[in-house]
This record gives sequence, structure tokens and C-alpha cells, in this order.
Amino acid sequence: MFTDSLFAVPRGSFQRPVPLVLVDPCDMPDVTISVRHEWIPYMLGALKQLVLQATWDTDDPDALNLVQQRAMTLLSCVGVGGGGGGPVLTFRQLDDCTLQVSSDSGVTWLTIFNAATCVSDGINDAIDKGKIRGGGQQPAGGRGVSGVCYDYTVTLNGNDRWLAPLTISEFDTIEVTLANGAWWDGDIGQAWKCPEGVEFILGTCNEISHNLDIADPLPTLYHMRLMGNVVADTTTPYVDMWDTSYSIPSGIPDGQFYLQANDSVLADNQGTITFHVRICKNPGGGWCLNWLSGKGIGDWVSPVNLEGHVAGFYDSATDTVTATSIGPSTNWASMGIALDSVTVTHISVTYEWAGDAGDGADICINGTAVQTFVQVTPGLVTFEWFGSAVATEAGVVCPCSGAGRSATIRNVQITAVGTKPTGGTDC
Repeated sequence: MFTDSLFAVPRGSFQRPVPLVLVDPCDMPDVTISVRHEWIPYMLGALKQLVLQATWDTDDPDALNLVQQRAMTLLSCVGVGGGGGGPVLTFRQLDDCTLQVSSDSGVTWLTIFNAATCVSDGINDAIDKGKIRGGGQQPAGGRGVSGVCYDYTVTLNGNDRWLAPLTISEFDTIEVTLANGAWWDGDIGQAWKCPEGVEFILGTCNEISHNLDIADPLPTLYHMRLMGNVVADTTTPYVDMWDTSYSIPSGIPDGQFYLQANDSVLADNQGTITFHVRICKNPGGGWCLNWLSGKGIGDWVSPVNLEGHVAGFYDSATDTVTATSIGPSTNWASMGIALDSVTVTHISVTYEWAGDAGDGADICINGTAVQTFVQVTPGLVTFEWFGSAVATEAGVVCPCSGAGRSATIRNVQITAVGTKPTGGTDC
């Protein structure tokens, strides 16, 4: 049979919905045409698109029903006028999906079109060819369940954006595959584009023909390429989403996620593409937790011997870790937590210091300082470490020196992938 092609499936003849016809097709005055009888069945087949809802430019269900009835009447008129000694054909729409014909004045009826069967067979065929995954769309909303993946088959117009049904959060992954179709940005100087942003011509994608537009949301990406918008990410809000997977970085709060063409003005775009989206909620077991200041100390221990210093204590009344120096020597506010070989990517410490300038505080992983902060003036400060390290323990050391001076750890936050410790609250 024929090879797969974008033009190998039935398509309407109209680029956009057409105005309603407000008269019955067989009423007088009419127009008479003559054609060979053998062509009548093919004319009837071509006219069937007039029964489709997408053909007509209306949102009124009553008006749609009337114009569809008139389209059925038109089919009947053409069948009756077939001439050439052929049978007189009568049509009826049995339900929303089924079109039937009778050649014996309604005594017997033959089903000639069933949209439900057509759609079902089309889906099964696409699954067999690997164009979509089996199982269908999981109709989930809200935040979703950690460790669960949700699949969506999407049809996206060039002048629109697709909003993910789920709220997207840090550590989530979004995968787009099986993109097909073409769209155009409305500029007569531009060619139609495939979803990857290259020229669409004669049913194929010309990989060497593409362009950039500095006005696009992502100007380094091909113009009209499929892209994503992570609304809550103020640093990297736009990302390439053609035939790829994207992981939401740690620290990004819950928010919406959109897919659209890489074009600064969507309103005048035309065309449609289809693709498959899989959203996996936190597939790697990532977590982010806060401790202290009303969130508890959880699995942390204080004081601990970090860098040879043991001092300070956990104050359950204020939910802080505090050290106070009563003489010229230095005391230490310290706390540590045992971890199950997790991959730590971020640690943040907020502490309040009433001490001498030049004292330093450390963030430690596996007993070694990975970040040191030297405070110039007393007060409340937050310092952070970013990286990637497999950790069996993490710790914080904040010194204070001089009589009456103090260091108080008020909040610790860790972002990591792996076994989640107990206590604390999610970021």
C-alpha cells in the first residue's frame, strides 16, 4: 500500500470553519448539473465532510444540528438525482457517529460510516506503529502522586498554548515524543515549519532549512520549534521541548507548565501539531526539607563533634541550636545529621550572630567543610552551598568568640535525591 504520509489520512477541504448555510439545499430555486452516474458515490463521499462539526463556524448547538440536517438532505438530493437507472438512495444519521444509506426507501439500511470505529481503529493503528503509547491519557489534576507518571496525547494549534493538567514541581520530568504535523507563524515571508522548527515541504521536514528570530521567547532556539514555559522558574523560564525530556530544577516552587511554538506573537499562527507528553512526578526520589524555627530538629543531633569542636545545644523551646561564649574562648553551635548515601545538591543555613567580626561558619559534608562564610558584622545571615556530593552525613558549625557573644542556628535546608530523613517540613 502507500507509504505513511501526512496527506494519507482524510482531511477537510476548508482551512478554517465556514459560515452556516441558512437555506435548505433542495428548495427552489435550484441549479441542475449533469454528471455520469458512476461519479455519484464519490460525490456523496466528498460531501460527507459537511456533516462534521468542525466544518461549521458556530458555537450554537441548535444551529449546528440544523446545518448538519441540511447537509444530510443535500446528500439525499444528490443520491436521488443520480439518474442513469441507478437506485434512489436515502440517508440517515442513526446517532452522533453513524451514517447509513438505504436503496429501498428505508426498508433496509447499510452503515457506510461509523466515526467511533474509525477513531478506535486509528488509535490501535497508531499504537501498533509506535506513534503513541498504549494505555491512553491518565486524567489527573492537581499536584499528582510522587513516583507516578501521567501520559497525555496532545493536539496543539499554532496560535494556542497547552497547559499541563498537573502542577509542576521541582524534580518532576516532562518528556515530549512523537511530534508530528506542521504550523506557520502567519508571515508570508516564512515557510511552514515542522515541530522541530525546520521547513515543512511536500510532507517532509527539511533539516537544513531553519531560522532564528531575536524576538522569540527563546531566541537561541529555532523559530516555531516546540518549546516549554516553566512559569515558576524566573531564571530559565523557557526550554526546548522538541523530542526531549526536561527535569525541573531543585528549588523551583509549584507552578504551571505550558507548551507552545517558539514565537513571540501566537495570535496569527496557523496549523496544528500533535505529540505525546509524559509527566513523571519526582521519579528520582528527590526531596527538600527545612528544619528548626518551628519545623523541629528531626534526625539532626546537637551538639556534635565537627572539626574537633563540641559545644552549644538544641533549645526545644525556641527550636534553635545555640552557643554562648562566657569567656575569651570560642564556643560552637553545631548540629549534624546521618544520611543514607544521598546525593546532596544544596544546603542553606540561616543563623544569627552576635560575635566578633571575622568569625567563620562552615557547612560540612562527610566531615569536611564545603562552604565557609566569614561574617563581617553581627546580625542575621543566610549562606548556601550548591553542588553535587554523595553524603552519609551533613553538618553545620557556627562559632562565637568573646564574652557574652552568641551564635544561633535558626534554619537549615537540604535538597537531595535519595532516602528522605524524618522530621522537618517540605520546602
